[in-house]
Amino acid sequence: MSESKHAGASTAMTKARSMGPIADVVRRAGGSLERVFKRADVPLRLAYEPERTLLLKDQLRIVDGASRELDDPVLALRLSTQGGLAGLGAFGSAVLSAPTLGDAIAAANRSISTGLQAGTAMTLTLTGPWAHWSYQVTTPVDVGRNSNELLAYGYMLDLLRRYAGPDWTPHYVQSRDASEAQRRVAQALLSCDLVRGELASVVFPAALLARTRPQLGVATWPQVAPIPGEDDIVACITQVVDLAVLEGTATIDWVSRHIGLSARSLQRHLSAHGVAFRSVLNTVIRRRAEQRLAEGGRVTDVAFELGYSDAAHFSRAFRALTGVSPRQFQRNCLSQDAR
Repeated sequence: MSESKHAGASTAMTKARSMGPIADVVRRAGGSLERVFKRADVPLRLAYEPERTLLLKDQLRIVDGASRELDDPVLALRLSTQGGLAGLGAFGSAVLSAPTLGDAIAAANRSISTGLQAGTAMTLTLTGPWAHWSYQVTTPVDVGRNSNELLAYGYMLDLLRRYAGPDWTPHYVQSRDASEAQRRVAQALLSCDLVRGELASVVFPAALLARTRPQLGVATWPQVAPIPGEDDIVACITQVVDLAVLEGTATIDWVSRHIGLSARSLQRHLSAHGVAFRSVLNTVIRRRAEQRLAEGGRVTDVAFELGYSDAAHFSRAFRALTGVSPRQFQRNCLSQDAR
């Protein structure tokens, strides 16, 4: 694991869509989504850009903070139950394309750390007639572990019910970290006992593993950018820089604080790979600027989105990075589209 290589750093990443429909749920319940994200020190726009990647520890803080905002100890379970596997993008689509429940669970176990969330492991073990499908966060976290367990249960049960039927219930669900308040409410939502154990697990008859779903096509995996591994420190830092640009706080202090390193240690990690923080920041800004300009974004709007005080400052920076002005870049894009 990366902890030994990057002591003190928290580099496990996850897709924003792993939080389920958090924006809709919080606002329908009368909570302040802005307050939740501000307390987590994470850009609010993440709630509306599900393919964005963020640190797993920040996802845990957001979901845990939303639970506190609404005074709902099992909000995480409601989020994943409402969102379901279909809300997990390419990962969910691939898992749901498997012909049998056993194949689907194997696909989820094999792909979760690269297709949805790093720092996470899922395993299936058989004990007599019972199957134990387990989930655990393998990276050190200090906030939100119990809420993250509840988040996992909703997705796991959605998959099981796709094959076993919508009214199916497990033999029992096992939790490592759920509080007593969470256990009481969650049992009603799960329609089964929630007991304490070493691993967060859903326990069900092993015979269900052979259950099939009708009218399934060939399993496919849509092309999406994979989640960076915890050991890829440069890729992880780049993803956090991308969030910092989104927040308008693209400084080395903001990035290092989120990862759990000092600014000097972060720069040392980058230098070991022949990279400087400024070059990472410039790469992110260039990619974001080119993407937004190619989409037809107004130069002034793109400038403000990327944290520039005015369009002129942004235009100078863009020309320095690309050799052309933002407007010329847009004209080039239009001429290419017309061919």
